[in-house]
Amino acid sequence: MNWLLFLKLDDEGNFNIVQAGSDIVPTQSFDKVLRTTEKVARQADKVYFDGTNIRLKEGETLLTVDELNKELVDEIPDVREEYSEPEVYDVVN
Repeated sequence: MNWLLFLKLDDEGNFNIVQAGSDIVPTQSFDKVLRTTEKVARQADKVYFDGTNIRLKEGETLLTVDELNKELVDEIPDVREEYSEPEVYDVVN
């Protein structure tokens, strides 16, 4: 997979991450596109690009891909808990 960050340059000369993900198609014109890792692309809100390097925002911590996947699984409700077995009707003689 190609993990990408799409960035736009603002009026103050700072790059802002507008889109991030894997194999994504740009929806507008961007000033810079960076290839990155899954870990960074999935947590793009925790990083910034200083013009040379991707840096971690102050106070942020990047989770591992395994931790991200576990969080994702934990967010999906277990539908088996919400529904009981359906009643099955049979022919009565």
